Amino acid sequence: MDNLSVCCSQFFLNTIRTALKLGTLLILFQRCALSEIIFEENLDFGKFSIVNNADVSTLTVTRHGQAFSSNSLRIITTGEPASVRFFNYPPYTTLYLSAITPVTGQVQSGISAEFILIDLDIPASITTDSAGEASLTLGGTIESSGTGQSYLDTDFIFDIRFTINY
Repeated sequence: MDNLSVCCSQFFLNTIRTALKLGTLLILFQRCALSEIIFEENLDFGKFSIVNNADVSTLTVTRHGQAFSSNSLRIITTGEPASVRFFNYPPYTTLYLSAITPVTGQVQSGISAEFILIDLDIPASITTDSAGEASLTLGGTIESSGTGQSYLDTDFIFDIRFTINY
């Protein structure tokens, strides 16, 4: 997911249109509807192999760009953390971030053992600048199934989710 708009789902857009017609609730949704998050670079775990999926293995790419693996998982090329930008938030505001995990990875087609995103490496908070913008790098840890089932040689896609409180 390259672009993630905070609170800008069709539901909220319809709610705002309804609020305009009714002349109420507009102020409650206006700030939320304009704030957005853009992934300028997606979280990339690189290329890796699993020698034996009989045991659970992990792969971590930190928000600082370091990579670590455990058990039967072997790193071939190191991945990169995500680059995330926050727009249209109140100026000089602390945004408190909390990861929503675990998340199961999806493949485009075929049947494969699963990877699970078990952790996001994000700061606990960031502060917006005078323009109401902020940025961060984001890392994560995935875990193999450990079931003995084989993996497809393909991309796994994860929905990265976290809450923002301010």
